[in-house]
Amino acid sequence: MTDATFTLFFWASLASLHHGFIKSDRRWFIIGGVFTGLCWNTKYHGFFPLLILGAWMIVIALRQARNQPVRARAMWSNWGLAALLAGLIYLPWFLFVQFSVGYGAILQAQVDHSIGQSAIILTSPATIYFYLTQWLSPALLLSALLGSIMILTRPRAEALFPLFATALFTIAAMFYTSFPRLLLPVVPGLCLSAAHGVERISRAKTLAWLLAAVTLAWNMMGAHRV
Repeated sequence: MTDATFTLFFWASLASLHHGFIKSDRRWFIIGGVFTGLCWNTKYHGFFPLLILGAWMIVIALRQARNQPVRARAMWSNWGLAALLAGLIYLPWFLFVQFSVGYGAILQAQVDHSIGQSAIILTSPATIYFYLTQWLSPALLLSALLGSIMILTRPRAEALFPLFATALFTIAAMFYTSFPRLLLPVVPGLCLSAAHGVERISRAKTLAWLLAAVTLAWNMMGAHRV
């Protein structure tokens, strides 16, 4: 239940923050900050949406900073507001932990499971793939791969950002002693990539749309029964 709740808040945060970035709308940054605060209260790495959007903004700024310096400053101001709201929402839990077990003990536990170990890569790509195959059908994984390739070959911001977020979260998981549930937030991103691939195929003017129908049927047949 905790991981499902975290995943919900994680993607709600990303969607709100990115929409605010695209539309230059502070209101969406405020909404994203609230969702991030709730996400942070669910798990200790709940601030990741802010880090991911921050990394995305740096990439965009490196390309556009000279052309739009005013917009860049406004966006970072909005990002800071979202971070402040998230921190304020997280503050009560931080104080509770600090005055009970001590926040230092929590941080030490996180270090012991990540940079505190001798190896750099603690969860291999093969392990991540094994975890994902426990939840997702081969058809969906193949569709996600196809969709990712299509996104990269014809990049659009609204499709590229979810792929960027999924990739960044997956890479971060490699530096931590991961367990299957930790990678649950990756699943919606893979599903979005898969949907993008199938949708692009279905719009083809040739009989390639049949491939989309076959892929959808294959996914339905391979889905786990609930």
